[in-house]
Order: sequence, then structure tokens, then C-alpha cells
Amino acid sequence: MSMAMRAPALLTLLWLNAFAVAAAAETVYVSDRFEIGIHESTSIDSVILAVIPSGTPLEVAGRDGEFVQVTTPDGIKGWVDGRYLVSERPAGGTVVQDDAKLAEATRLLGAARAEVEVLRQRVSELQRDAASA
Repeated sequence: MSMAMRAPALLTLLWLNAFAVAAAAETVYVSDRFEIGIHESTSIDSVILAVIPSGTPLEVAGRDGEFVQVTTPDGIKGWVDGRYLVSERPAGGTVVQDDAKLAEATRLLGAARAEVEVLRQRVSELQRDAASA
């Protein structure tokens, strides 16, 4: 094989190798979001009434084999596969609650800062009025 033929072949191999290394170096994570269906009856093939995310509190109304009859906070009643239920709130649900609390705290902090600014302006006005009197 001549040098003129080797150069393109070598460049092609180097190009392919670069993509293989990039693909091998990819990092992925398992999602902490999980959803289950609330079924109309105690069959996995029954109509799904709703899909609820992990961390949703459910009120237990009854049990039938692997299935548990539940009511959601929205009042939806149906059956779920009991293998997906735990008695302790999963960590993912806690993170969601913490995010909501952080958002509310951030909103309140913004409102408090705005109020402080209004009060500072009022103090400045009163000081100017007192100085000119």
C-alpha cells in the first residue's frame, strides 16, 4: 500500500477511534423519578385511572393479593401493585419537598428585600425632611 493510500485510511481510523472513545467516556445516571399507575381493578391490564410519581402519599383502603386499594390526595381511588409501596417517604420525595421549600424561602426573601428597600427610601426621605426643617 502506497503512502498516498495509507494517509486517508489512517485519518479514517483516527476519526473513528475518537468517536469510540467519546462514546465509551459517557456517564449516565439512574433516574430518581418513578411513576406507577392507579388501576381500575386488581389487574395490571385494567384501565389506568391516573399515574402518580414517587413520594405521593396514598391512603390505604384495602388489599387483594399483591394489589393495594388506595386513594390519592386528589381523591382518585384505585388499585396499585403493592410491590412499589413503602411505609417511609422515599428520598426522592424529600428532595422534591426541599425544592418546594427552597423556592418558597427564595420568594419570601425577595419580598423581604423589596420591603427593606422601600423602608430605606422612606428613612432617607424623613432624614431629608428633618434636615430641611
